[in-house]
Amino acid sequence: MIRPAIFKFLILSILLLSFTACKTNTDNEAEKLARIYCGSCHQFTEPALLDQETWKNRVLPRMALRMGILPQDVKTQSLQDDYYLLSENDLLPNQPLVDQETWGKIRNYYLQKAPDSLPKPDQRVEELNLFTLKTPQINTGKLPAVTFIEHFNNYGTLITSFAGKKLWIDPDQKVPVSVDLIPKIVSHIEPLADQNLLVTFLGDVIRPDAPPSGLVATFTMEDNQLKSAIPLPLPPLYRPTQAFLAELDGREGNELVTCQFGFYQGSLSYWFRDESGKFIEQVIRREPGVLKAEAEDFNEDGLTDLMVLFAHGNERISLLINQGNGKFSEKMILQFPAVYGSSYFTRPDIDGDGLKDIVYTCGDNADLSPVPKPYHGVYIYLNQGNHKYEKVYHCPLNGAYKVVAEDFDLDGDLDLAAVGFFVDEAAPRGFIYLEQLPGFKFKAMTKDLDAMGRWIGITAGDIDQDGDKDIMLGNGYGLSGLDFSGDFKEDPGPPWIILENKSIDADNLAN
Repeated sequence: MIRPAIFKFLILSILLLSFTACKTNTDNEAEKLARIYCGSCHQFTEPALLDQETWKNRVLPRMALRMGILPQDVKTQSLQDDYYLLSENDLLPNQPLVDQETWGKIRNYYLQKAPDSLPKPDQRVEELNLFTLKTPQINTGKLPAVTFIEHFNNYGTLITSFAGKKLWIDPDQKVPVSVDLIPKIVSHIEPLADQNLLVTFLGDVIRPDAPPSGLVATFTMEDNQLKSAIPLPLPPLYRPTQAFLAELDGREGNELVTCQFGFYQGSLSYWFRDESGKFIEQVIRREPGVLKAEAEDFNEDGLTDLMVLFAHGNERISLLINQGNGKFSEKMILQFPAVYGSSYFTRPDIDGDGLKDIVYTCGDNADLSPVPKPYHGVYIYLNQGNHKYEKVYHCPLNGAYKVVAEDFDLDGDLDLAAVGFFVDEAAPRGFIYLEQLPGFKFKAMTKDLDAMGRWIGITAGDIDQDGDKDIMLGNGYGLSGLDFSGDFKEDPGPPWIILENKSIDADNLAN
């Protein structure tokens, strides 16, 4: 005979097990729904990648809009603006993709599984002593707002400032040369023959939802002076981030490749001239978020292919394989969650095995989830052959925006240097140096530069011409509303700085 106390215990245990099983089934159903509907357009985003408040007030309401559901509990002006912009661009579904009950399960799944806050990365960083800081004795006259910085071996260093509307040429000289620009934002510069330049202008303003106003122009230069600037006869572009020339379709001469990041509209395209000289667009991919492309015959079939970073929504690095006649097939190389904020990639042979690898940064934190993220930073993906890559390294860096690879310490292997624009203001770190050690290990080091600016650009080159590679950082303060705070408002810092490499002493070389 079962005693009453034992009987009660058994009943409670059965009820508890039933409740647990029921809850487990409910959780499994909600996760399954989330994976189906939230992973249909991009890689499934785990709830743990954002904190609960960000999911609730910023991301989930926009997810609902994309599914054709008007959120009832978030009535902000920005959400209303998103609704109208989606409507104007014909991006709202004609009818909801899910019913209210299904959406409620998906929403609750994210809110229940999301953490209260994201963890802080535990990272040991040492002091960097390989470089000496040099600050230029120059001011843009306004906020720095550097939008482009690059050192070209056969040209020199080019820097553009949106606030000052200037193009600085060889700015490491004692008396830097500058050229006045039209009041548009420069996003990319490509050197052409005879010291001329192909200049990509993002548009009139940094705001992503502005009407298309980007353009591409050819600059005719002579003795570092601008003789003419001729816009190419293209329609207004959707926030183009890069334009370059490549031979893609077998016509005589090169085609113009454009990466239009856009916001709700964007594309990867190339343009060719018809018999009358008019530019005709051939769209390769019609989607927003096209950030950067590299042209190369990746499959060695005699046709030029494109490796492309898509950094909006379905974030990924893909190989667009040239099929001829303007057709391209896509092979996805790497895919990232939609909250990563992909910002850059480069292809050095980081492990010295003769194959080009991928070094990737994510850290664009300007839109729906502007919170410090432990997964932001620098990633290394080693080339395994046959267009397959394996992740082998991640260095945390909040707001990581760009990385360069050079043998800075002259020990025979490649090191990395990167900048982070969207720093954690509670513990800012906007620059990281990664020295490669034997056994393919990396030592993280930094210099205390965060009181001088918000670093959005980085480039490397032998600036002082002593045989080793120096580093230049571009100060993007003034390009984002996040910057207008604290001491920077009164003293925004220099437009750029130079980290002069001490591996080779220029004074000793001169003697």
